[in-house]
Amino acid sequence: MNVLEIKELSGNEYGEEDFVDVYINDCLKQFEENMYKECLKSPNKLAKLRHSVLMAKKYFNSLQKDNTISINLPNKFINIKINLNKNDYEKSCQEMFTKILSVIKNILKKSKLTEKNIDIIIIIASKMTANKINTMIKNIFPTSKIYNNCNNYIVTGATMQALNNNR
Repeated sequence: MNVLEIKELSGNEYGEEDFVDVYINDCLKQFEENMYKECLKSPNKLAKLRHSVLMAKKYFNSLQKDNTISINLPNKFINIKINLNKNDYEKSCQEMFTKILSVIKNILKKSKLTEKNIDIIIIIASKMTANKINTMIKNIFPTSKIYNNCNNYIVTGATMQALNNNR
């Protein structure tokens, strides 16, 4: 079995924080510009919104039909009410998902590989992001075996590799 290890993605890295930041920005854009700017300048409001989004994402993966969570951000004169839901989260992050697919296709092209050359794919991401990416990856690599959240395997593999390198 041949193993292809990808060590670089041409400077493109997308972490879970990036998805959260994009969603927070989209949530705040629904308000008038002064309120939007005030929230962006307030570390307390941003921290509360970030915490709320992270908590909401846990519920987005539940089997509930209505995955909407309402939060309030205290403001000078009024409370700002924001509804967080899974569909809006995925829609906000769609551009990043598209960029990830572009990076994958670009890597294949530069490596002179096709989708059929890839047997196993390991996705390391939060459940929320992994679900969406998993669906997109299945469309590109329909015959590949896909593993989600294999952190233990990766840590074990990295540890074994480090031991081998130090012998």
